[in-house]
Amino acid sequence: MSSMDFQSLSCWAKPELPCAACRLLHRRCTTDCMLAPYFPSDNSDKFAVVHKVFGATNVIKMLHSCIEELQEQIQGAERLLLESQEQKNQLLCFLNQPFAPPYEEMSGCGGVENGLFGDSLMFMDRAYGFDSD
Repeated sequence: MSSMDFQSLSCWAKPELPCAACRLLHRRCTTDCMLAPYFPSDNSDKFAVVHKVFGATNVIKMLHSCIEELQEQIQGAERLLLESQEQKNQLLCFLNQPFAPPYEEMSGCGGVENGLFGDSLMFMDRAYGFDSD
């Protein structure tokens, strides 16, 4: 076998460097290690201080709670976005509808006179002494 054949084998490939947390805790660092983004392999002093003060388990718990809060905030923002888009769509539908005729033109159709709007107009007419006849 030539030297090129040995380099192509996965067992000869250079392994990924473990994060500072896994290196200090003597753990195997996996691709889904949640400490790796915060404690890269070249910054082991940072995790050593955090580990000494809080402990690894508490750091992981704090990261879980932060991630959950961020996910809730993202979901809330997405809900607000959907609601605002729905309100925008409703407003555009309303603006694209033809305008209703003035009250005088609709008074003969009976729809407004029989509704609450018509009742309130009759009450105002009586209260201020206007004759509806």
